[in-house]
This record gives sequence, C-alpha cells and structure tokens, in this order.
Amino acid sequence: MTRSWPSNAARAAVLGIRCDLVTIVGEVRHWFGVPEHSTSWRDRFVATFIAVFGIAAVIAVGQWSKSMPLSAPYWLIGSIGASAVLVFGVPHGPLSQPWAVLGGHGVSALVGISVALIVGRGVFPAALAVGLAIGAMHTLRCIHPPGGATALGAVVTVTKATSSWLYPLTPVLLNASTLVVAAIILNAPFAWRRYPLALAFPRPHRGDPPPPEPPFTAEQLEVAFSEIDIVASMSDEDLQTIYRSIIRQQQEAEVPSRPQPGV
Repeated sequence: MTRSWPSNAARAAVLGIRCDLVTIVGEVRHWFGVPEHSTSWRDRFVATFIAVFGIAAVIAVGQWSKSMPLSAPYWLIGSIGASAVLVFGVPHGPLSQPWAVLGGHGVSALVGISVALIVGRGVFPAALAVGLAIGAMHTLRCIHPPGGATALGAVVTVTKATSSWLYPLTPVLLNASTLVVAAIILNAPFAWRRYPLALAFPRPHRGDPPPPEPPFTAEQLEVAFSEIDIVASMSDEDLQTIYRSIIRQQQEAEVPSRPQPGV
C-alpha cells in the first residue's frame, strides 16, 4: 500500500500558517515588551544568591534601628524590595546607581510625607504624591521607579498617628543606604557586575595608557537621547561597549580565512 504524501498546496498552506503564527507571536512579544535577549544563567544565579543577603542586611539594620531614640514606628519599606531587583538584577543600569536609589527614595519620601501631612489622605493626595515624586526625581536626575511606591506608601500606608517628618530619614534613607552598601560589597567579587558602574568602568588615572577612542561622544549621545526623548535604562559606557563589540564582530567576519598549508 503506497503512502500518500501531502500535496504541494497543502504543504504551502501549512508553511503559511506557521509563518503567520511566528509573525503573530513576534508582534505580541513586541507589544508586551518581552526582551529578545536575556542574561546568562551564571548572572541569574549570582543575582538571586546575593539579593537574599542584601535584603537580609536591610532587614537586620532596620530591626536594629528600632532600639534607637529617634526610631520610627516603621522600620522597613516595601519599595526597597523593588530597589533590590534593580541593584542586584541590573547593577549597571542608570536607574540602579547610588544617586538614583538614595535620591529617588529620599525625595519621594519627602514629597509623600509632605502631601500626607499638609494635604491629607485619600485618592487625590495619593495620586498627587506619586506625580510630584516623578517630577522631583526627573528634576534631580535621580529617576528610580521604586520611589513612586515610597511616595505612595507615605500617604496610604503610614497612618495619621504615626506620620512624622522623620519618615524620609528612617526608615526610607536608612533602608536605601543599607541596600547600596550591601550591593557594593556583594557585587564586588564579580568583576563583570561590580556596583556601582564607576567600579566596573573606572576613570583612567594619570600615567595609565590612553583608553580606546570612544565610538561616539557623550555630547552625541545626549543629542541622540534628546531626539527620541526617552530615559534609557543603559549607561553610556554600556552602549559604547556594545557598539565596540558589534564593530569587532563585523571586522572579524570580514577577515578572509587563511588557506590551510598544502591546500
């Protein structure tokens, strides 16, 4: 008994359906912002491992602070967990740098507690606190997404009886500074992810060999970002490193292979 094979038209129809599905999946990924690339398993393991110790340090210091004379009723903010995702998961991102963490949390806490004590509580004050915190972080160039949660928590979570102008200092800045110190220490053994970015890309000192010529200047990057008008979650140094890597790969691909001896 002979086996019947699908006709050319049927195979073409199946191939067309597959292509349509791939296109649809690609569009869905693009719309939802699913990244095309991911980090190595090594980096994922390191980030997971050291984040445990980083948050443990924040909790330990926060609990210790309860015995201090000026301690606040709250010794831990939930938004610090979001900051841990940044400083341990994306240690080289601009949103993860110390100024972003400390400045973002600090100014957002100040905005949030000001709204809570002056305007009051409710739907509008909560929304106002988050909006003002975003504007303040933009102005001070310390955009840090968890800062929005810090401002919101000052209005929603902190009760009227426990509201205090000390909220930006403790627990907010105490938690944030502990996290930054923990991130510096715990990321230090891993050269490819040292934190902050200045430790991974140190400035050259007098007497050091000149660094390679950058593929583009800081001024050109600033103009490029102003044209697209977005805040990039990647540092200038990372962009230049990626650019150099792509150029090197292209140059290596253009080099013709040497003929083998005797061929």
